[in-house]
Amino acid sequence: MKKINVTFICAETESYPGCADLLYSYPEVNVVALPTSLSGPAVWKALARTDVLVVDESVVLRDGLEAVRLVHTCYSGLNILLVCKKTIKNRMMGYLSIGIRGLLERDSLVSLLRRAIPALYAGEVWMPRGLVQSLRNQSTIDSGSSSWEAFPAMMSDRGKVN
Repeated sequence: MKKINVTFICAETESYPGCADLLYSYPEVNVVALPTSLSGPAVWKALARTDVLVVDESVVLRDGLEAVRLVHTCYSGLNILLVCKKTIKNRMMGYLSIGIRGLLERDSLVSLLRRAIPALYAGEVWMPRGLVQSLRNQSTIDSGSSSWEAFPAMMSDRGKVN
């Protein structure tokens, strides 16, 4: 079985103590790089070899949504998993619209990271169960149509929720 190449970008190396050890302990994962930013030639070189990019929300807030959009544009086959402090519906819709295919809350990182990475690698979507239902309910427009249809490829039958 091919190992999944993962790059984990976190603003501070100690934001998730032991996370690197956790990634290194997964036999199905090959850790490509552990940078602290989305910019720089070393990061872009690592991303060229990456299957799943795990990025902390603090990096997105610091570097900007445009940096994530650029990564997604340059590496369209890259599956991005965002680790966020708390899921906030409006913010999550923005993340989904720029190509992020997975959302994982920090509190669930240790217990769900090992399941989320292979799911994303397989082309599935990964997000908290409550967020999916909440977004569907929120997106319904009075006329009966749904803006959820803007994401048909994202919410195929091959999605995973946690």
